[in-house]
Amino acid sequence: MTYSIFLKPKFIIFIIILYPLLFIWQGLDFADAGYSMTIYQQVFNEPESISYNFVTWLTNIIGGFWFFFFGDSLGLLGANFAGVLITYLSILISYIILRSYIDYKHLLIGLLFALMLNKWFPFIYYNNLTSLFFVASAFFLYS
Repeated sequence: MTYSIFLKPKFIIFIIILYPLLFIWQGLDFADAGYSMTIYQQVFNEPESISYNFVTWLTNIIGGFWFFFFGDSLGLLGANFAGVLITYLSILISYIILRSYIDYKHLLIGLLFALMLNKWFPFIYYNNLTSLFFVASAFFLYS
């Protein structure tokens, strides 16, 4: 049985890797991204100035570490890239969990569809970190 080039696993993996990278070039959103970037920048410098946002303290600390190591050199592009890395890690852990239950090609197509349902790949954000931690928790419960 011959498959189209679009159904070959290497092509699907290539699209899974490429698709989120297409969206990291989007600019600054003054509603969420700018607000969160300010918090990540100030979490270690002046934490009392952002005490109103300690509801998402773990996200703030993870974002603060990212900006501590890469903030001056990468800026918003680096924060968007960190969001893509979180997405990649979520997909990889999902793949590891599901590979013994679902056929290889079907699983890759399913992960690609799940990835394409998300049209917005945010920066380091509490929604994508929560998803990553849920998938990681399922992995550790499974193993």
